Amino acid sequence: MRRRFLFACLLLAAPLAAASPVETSGWPAGNAVLETAAARLCRALEKSPAGDGAEIRRATGADFGDEGYRVESRGGRQVVQASAPRGALYGAYALAEAVERRTPVPRGVRKPAFPVRQWWSAAFQANFNLPLGGAFDRPIEELSAIVRRTIDEAPRYGVNALQLMGRAGEGGIDVSWFLDYDRFPKLRSRRIGWGVERRIAEVRALADYAHRHGLEFLLWDHELALPPGFTEAYPEVRGTGYPVCFSHPFLREFLSAKFDEFFRKLPEVDGVNLTFAETRGYNVLEHGGCQCDRCARTSTAEKVRGLALDVYQACRRHGKKMQVRSYNQAPRDAEVMRAALAGLPPEIVVFTKNSVVDFRGVRYPDDPLLGAYPGQPQAIEMTACPEGSGYGFLPALLGDFYKEKLSLAAGKRLAGLALRTDYHLQYGHATYFTPGPPLLTFDTPNEFNIAAASRLAWDPGESLDALWSEWSRARYGEQAPRAVAALKRTAEIAGGIFFVKGFSLLTHLNMVPHLDTVDTELAKSYLLEFFPNNAAYRRTHDLLASPSEETIREVLAEKERAAQSAGQGLREASGIAEIESGLRTAGNAARLWREIAAVYFRLRRESRQERREFEDAVGRLLREAYRIERESGAAWPVFPAARGISAYEFAREAQERGGGPLCAEAWELWSGLVDGVRPGAPAYRRRLSVPASPCLGRMTFAGDRIRLEPASGEPRTLVVGVELLGPPLDLAGGAELEIRPNENGSCEVKIRAKS
Repeated sequence: MRRRFLFACLLLAAPLAAASPVETSGWPAGNAVLETAAARLCRALEKSPAGDGAEIRRATGADFGDEGYRVESRGGRQVVQASAPRGALYGAYALAEAVERRTPVPRGVRKPAFPVRQWWSAAFQANFNLPLGGAFDRPIEELSAIVRRTIDEAPRYGVNALQLMGRAGEGGIDVSWFLDYDRFPKLRSRRIGWGVERRIAEVRALADYAHRHGLEFLLWDHELALPPGFTEAYPEVRGTGYPVCFSHPFLREFLSAKFDEFFRKLPEVDGVNLTFAETRGYNVLEHGGCQCDRCARTSTAEKVRGLALDVYQACRRHGKKMQVRSYNQAPRDAEVMRAALAGLPPEIVVFTKNSVVDFRGVRYPDDPLLGAYPGQPQAIEMTACPEGSGYGFLPALLGDFYKEKLSLAAGKRLAGLALRTDYHLQYGHATYFTPGPPLLTFDTPNEFNIAAASRLAWDPGESLDALWSEWSRARYGEQAPRAVAALKRTAEIAGGIFFVKGFSLLTHLNMVPHLDTVDTELAKSYLLEFFPNNAAYRRTHDLLASPSEETIREVLAEKERAAQSAGQGLREASGIAEIESGLRTAGNAARLWREIAAVYFRLRRESRQERREFEDAVGRLLREAYRIERESGAAWPVFPAARGISAYEFAREAQERGGGPLCAEAWELWSGLVDGVRPGAPAYRRRLSVPASPCLGRMTFAGDRIRLEPASGEPRTLVVGVELLGPPLDLAGGAELEIRPNENGSCEVKIRAKS
């Protein structure tokens, strides 16, 4: 039977009734994936000046498999051949892009190298607590639109599954969010959050949309994630030395029933991906849990394995897939996961991050669990956003990295990859911070990361130069060569900003960190914990823990090289607005982190003994922050967009550590002065109320420093970063201060009134 998909054109563009048809041969009617394929090809043909038609032909035989296709010319028209709808979808999208871009379509049969090619969306990572939507009242329609846009892009790259990531403990997507606990009357009033029906409807619609685009649709699930008041409702499950007893049969009954309820309510979901770490409730991986006689005889690995098999059996009853992540946060836990996940049923895919614990740029060593499960399908988990290299606040295009890791995956005979696509610029792990509509990786030059990783999943041997050329021409047209020259610098620039001699150190999720965050990262680096026998890591750690002047110079030179490279990229990409903006931000971040590094390592050299150098470093940090804020507003990198603190708070913490504790009134005075001299400070910030306090006493000015001389105790000098002018001020009895900026950048400070 030959069937014309004229309706695909007409539904999308009714006025174009005469558009060239897309014909099919031998396909059954009503297949949603084939309809999507025909619709995409119709849209491309409508724009074709030649007005040629096309055909999606159903082929027989084993040449194509479920996902392969071939495009060829026959009798003046283009023909897509495939033996399954998903292959037809990929072929139609490839042909459509070639028609629109007027480029040749690769000939011969195209088949993917890896069977597992997934995108993971963080749209609902921590924002599924309806009825509000996001934690800062982001509407659920906005979050769903992110997922739909991701689905729209997936066939273009031959992606065959989409997962929604989340954490139940942060309001993120999780099986628990859809349950009324039908079989457990005592839990019905304890369900997690609000809007269960609305959540079900939203996910059902997204699953249907994903299926139409050839995608399997799965959700993350954390186990055991228990509803609030679980043990109060069922006290018989209380554990010994832990809230719940893992050996109690009711716990397994509860787990089985929750999946039965979930798949009954959401049969459209194709499966779940099980995570054990960072789980609210009974965290079997990280805690081991109950110490009753029976639990104490069961190893943590056996508990993890038993839990995985329980979820697998529940999924299997409903004809659903169960996948599992090996994610863990300590070497001990890694060994648990090595033992627990070995030899699972062959339908279960194990997902393992490319590096241990969190993603850390491109130079951290491979996770030792990659390839640790011979005979078990395993996929490498990576990020395109990319965490560890700026999260998308600046361009960091990592083509070489994806090439290396997918070649590694091929060598270890892994099953494929999972790629995180959209840890957006608007939120961190728990909530939104930045106003405005969602800005996705697709909207930034980091789109190349998605393109490169997804294409290499089809062919790890594909030329990176060809990928660069194809992607850049599509995005930048005739400016592509200059764009590529600039963007090829960005991986190195990001490394220079966020790493110190190869250690991820001076950041908290690519934000300015608290001092104790840096201390912890230095003392307990993943590199030291997971690779304790690596002498080079230990030598570098020792250099950074007790830095010499030479070490400080080398660290600052890393940041300076990153800033200079960003400047060179700016010149190369002159006139390409989005690259100019991104590299300007990268240059600013490099300069800011140069000063953060100077302050931190001066602190480690005992700032009291080299007070002047330390104060000068704090002054440079503040002035750099003022400059960037003047240029870019109150935004990243000076201010955090997820975790972490502002550069101004970092300067305060450093001065308190460097000079000893100060009274709260003194820090309020310092913070008020900084707020008042910051660029663009509103008028009300220029007036500062100072309460009466004996710890303030007399304040004098010396350049960009203030000196406080309390009635009792030692005088203290604090750096403000802007030259302050004015006579000595008596603040012991309290006062109202006025800050008046001068044209030369200095500020006058005077008393408006005494308290």
